[in-house]
Amino acid sequence: MFYKITLFGKLGVYNENYKIAGDYEFWIRCFLDKSTTSKSFTIPIAVFQLNGISQEGGWGKEHEQIEQELLPHLMADFKHFEKLLTYENSRVLKAIIKIQTWFKK
Repeated sequence: MFYKITLFGKLGVYNENYKIAGDYEFWIRCFLDKSTTSKSFTIPIAVFQLNGISQEGGWGKEHEQIEQELLPHLMADFKHFEKLLTYENSRVLKAIIKIQTWFKK
């Protein structure tokens, strides 16, 4: 990722308490700030190896801690709905979703 230097002035710098996932925590703070915008590219802009520290054990705990700290309600909902994925092709679940869309109208 590339960030404008002004974004660090606005949201602060990486949280150095996270040894592996400081960039992930900063990205979430950017995501949560309504005035922050982003742009994606369809061409590769970086090449990296898959044998760095973030590929070792321990990063998952930091990610979980960050998600619980910054996105507690979202993560609880995600874990709840993740359990329903095994039923995604179920006729009953499809009927429930259809009924919910009727009520939303």
